Amino acid sequence: MNARELQTAVKDDLQALFEGRTYKAPPPKIQGTPEFNLEEYDPEKPPEEPTSDLIMEKLGVYEQDLPIREKGADDPFPYIIVRLSKGGIATPVDPHKVDIFLLIGIYDNDRRNIGHKTVLEIIEDIQKHYEKHPTLCGGAFQFTDPFTWVLQDEPSYPYFYGGCNLSFNLAAPRTESRFT
Repeated sequence: MNARELQTAVKDDLQALFEGRTYKAPPPKIQGTPEFNLEEYDPEKPPEEPTSDLIMEKLGVYEQDLPIREKGADDPFPYIIVRLSKGGIATPVDPHKVDIFLLIGIYDNDRRNIGHKTVLEIIEDIQKHYEKHPTLCGGAFQFTDPFTWVLQDEPSYPYFYGGCNLSFNLAAPRTESRFT
């Protein structure tokens, strides 16, 4: 098993984990509609009441990057990108360790500016899942420490981002000997 197979296995596992759950999605782009302007955002203004035309979508899970979109295409939110970040073997007897960074993107137009809570909920669900089920593909991939996460530090309302790093051990190929 290799890093590419691990990436696909994590993508498939996350799709199964979040199956049946939906999250807010941005409204379809309409020609001539002005974009949201953060400078005009007033945190003192009372939150808008949810509208009946709220759009909910399943979480899209993608390998390495978002798909290329045509100009004017709708935003792909909500999503998780399963990005291979690094890997290697420290010594001849160590397992092959691969780090995967999960980039999470959420849309939440709630005027209370609380989309980070949804991002954290997703991160916590991923952490709990891999702590309870640390192996993939019948044990070919073993989740290991550390598990770290991060939230964005720049305002980007109504889009919110976060990420978490997962480390997995893979079996490393070894030199064959006539005695093995």
